[in-house]
Amino acid sequence: MLSDEIVLNNLDEALRTILTPICKTMDRLFDIGFTPVGDIPTITLAIAIFIWRYNECRDLGVSIEDSLKIAQGSVLQNPNISRHLAQKGFIVINNIAGVEE
Repeated sequence: MLSDEIVLNNLDEALRTILTPICKTMDRLFDIGFTPVGDIPTITLAIAIFIWRYNECRDLGVSIEDSLKIAQGSVLQNPNISRHLAQKGFIVINNIAGVEE
């Protein structure tokens, strides 16, 4: 996927275009007391972090491929996201093992 220049350029255009709307959305969410609890709020935060960091990297001249990787790392390093993923993993493992909560 990341070796196809057309795919990369289209992803770049999409991620560059959506920066302003996602920033305005997150600003509004934080103004009304947003906290990333649950799947949808956490996914929303992850998307916003990814888009913000991707654009920050591109503005610094980082390649599309590296910007995607850095943005992904930034999402996974966020404590809210990593805690949510760990909790999801814990639940899945317990369900597979037959452990009741």
